[in-house]
Amino acid sequence: MAGEIVYADLNIRGDSSLTSRPQPPHHLIFQGPCSKAETGALASHLRRRLCDSPQNSSAGPPGCRLCPLNWLLHGDKCYWLSKESKTWNESRKDCSAKSSRMLVIQDQRAMEFIKTITEGKYPVWIGLHLTTSKGNWTWVDGSLLNQTGVSLSAPDTGNSCGVWKENQIRGEICSGTFKWICQREAVLI
Repeated sequence: MAGEIVYADLNIRGDSSLTSRPQPPHHLIFQGPCSKAETGALASHLRRRLCDSPQNSSAGPPGCRLCPLNWLLHGDKCYWLSKESKTWNESRKDCSAKSSRMLVIQDQRAMEFIKTITEGKYPVWIGLHLTTSKGNWTWVDGSLLNQTGVSLSAPDTGNSCGVWKENQIRGEICSGTFKWICQREAVLI
């Protein structure tokens, strides 16, 4: 870091409520050569400042986790909800461009969180599709959908993709347009 200028945009929310309005980022500028002690002190200060925020008090593995700007932290994952609508394939490409993947629902806790952020008001694409070769519902990570307790009907076209609709997983024609959810691992600091 010697001789470099380091910029840090911090968006520290006062509470973890999804309805609260985000505060403007704090802009920090550090200029000039930094010794190892100064760099360590700065990292320690930022860790305390960020990790002690309510945003990092959510359930999940211990440690301080951060998400990119405009992403929501829940447990050890970051979630991004689109504002526009695209086809399932376009949505998948968009998540990939964001260094993430479409939502893979792995447990009841994740389902409850998705209910919260979508409020059951509109359908969103998730990372689930019907493979034509085997006729299995498969997540974008390659795992099969555990259909225990999930009633999933799909259009007869064989071109079916998963959508979170009315607080449950449903099958829709992949060429339809909906909003979508991307997910990625939170950064542990």
